[in-house]
Amino acid sequence: MIKPDLNKNPSFTVNYDFNRWSDYIELRCLLSQDGEISAYDIVRLICENDDDDVSLMRGTTEYGENLDNLRSKINIYFQYINSRSRHLRDYYPFFVNGNIVSVKKIDKKMDIYIYLLFSSNLSYFSKHDAHLLTKDFEVLCKHALSLIYPNFQTEIFGTANNPNDVFYGGNVIDKLELLANYLSTELSPKCKNNPRYNHSSGDAGLDLVSFLRLDMDNASTSRIPVCFGQCTCSHSKWREKQSEVFAEKWREKFLTLPAYHELIFVPFSLRSISGKWDDEYDDQIYTIAVDRFRIIHILKQCGGDGALLFSELSTHEDLRNLITQFYE
Repeated sequence: MIKPDLNKNPSFTVNYDFNRWSDYIELRCLLSQDGEISAYDIVRLICENDDDDVSLMRGTTEYGENLDNLRSKINIYFQYINSRSRHLRDYYPFFVNGNIVSVKKIDKKMDIYIYLLFSSNLSYFSKHDAHLLTKDFEVLCKHALSLIYPNFQTEIFGTANNPNDVFYGGNVIDKLELLANYLSTELSPKCKNNPRYNHSSGDAGLDLVSFLRLDMDNASTSRIPVCFGQCTCSHSKWREKQSEVFAEKWREKFLTLPAYHELIFVPFSLRSISGKWDDEYDDQIYTIAVDRFRIIHILKQCGGDGALLFSELSTHEDLRNLITQFYE
């Protein structure tokens, strides 16, 4: 069964990464024996696993001051959690009462949030489970992209592993040739002659593609509406991943490619307490960012609760069994 191992201490500092600490508190709450966790519990956990970020040696002159600073930081984490509850409402699986978080009676509307929470914290899972969660995230993002652009044809590009997928099988160059055909254009000579595309692995830096054919089949031509997307569960790599869908990179591959939408999908939250982009990330977002808030809002806006989408994830049975075991 897919289940996080929370015996591993967080690798991030108490002074930053407020969204990641909020996730950690939610995971602790979700898997706690009584489905509840408080700010006091988090203070105790950090003190028990004291590190260089928090000098909490009793008897030292800095002890009281450092403990107050720690409590202040943890109060901020709970403000972030309260913000999530306020903005996501029925899709959020936790009650927040001051500095106490508890698990709601979880219904299927909340399953997607729990999946995104798990996918945002792969370091707590085995490599096998992390791989499954990551693979499912691309499937989820494909659906989200198709809801953003409902009249477009949306496909998984690089890691298509279903025989029914348009870009299933073949070398990278074969997939690029097929993509060029769908976009009514041709590959550039530079792209055709690039030896690194003549192998079966890799995605050329493209996870998702969405496009709208505007012409009749016997009169199709280039410069159609297109969207390129990247998906990542990595907190450390999402910034650089954006560059993989930049126009200057892809215009080198095709003879004609119009201006298109560039998207990055992440399962974690990039929001501040206000619900706007967090200052920590704001100046590092160069594409259309679809984070946890937006994925859930897309489902909500399109009139779905995510139940059908959740059922298509390979991990859904394990996650539902885990949820049922604890809360139903």
